[in-house]
Amino acid sequence: MRQFESEDTGVIEDNENDSRGTKQIETGLTRSMREARIGGHAIALNRNYDGLPAGAKIEIGVRPEFVDVAPAAPGLLSAQIERIDDLGRVRFARVRIGDVKFNARVPAGFSIPDAQAGLKFDPSRVHVYADSRLVEGVA
Repeated sequence: MRQFESEDTGVIEDNENDSRGTKQIETGLTRSMREARIGGHAIALNRNYDGLPAGAKIEIGVRPEFVDVAPAAPGLLSAQIERIDDLGRVRFARVRIGDVKFNARVPAGFSIPDAQAGLKFDPSRVHVYADSRLVEGVA
């Protein structure tokens, strides 16, 4: 299951998904580093992935509850907020990066002064895939 709903931007793969699914993001993952690069922004990874197969399509995956909306700031992936869905005990924002739309959790008490926001990824919940297969990194 994948969460991103892409408009074929070349950054995020368009896949079937449900609202609880995992994002699949094509990345500029450097094979010897603990970070992925998306649109020039670094996403920290909890493990080292220096053994990724050469020529493989590399993606990261993360569920929407492990991506938090935050005030826009340098170093954060920037997104436009299109709407916020209040689901009772949790709120999710429908965000857009370019033409790509996906969901991110809105922390309790967080108010959004304008439509621009940053995104914080939980590195322990970001997974790496090579050709759509989960890769176990090295701690």
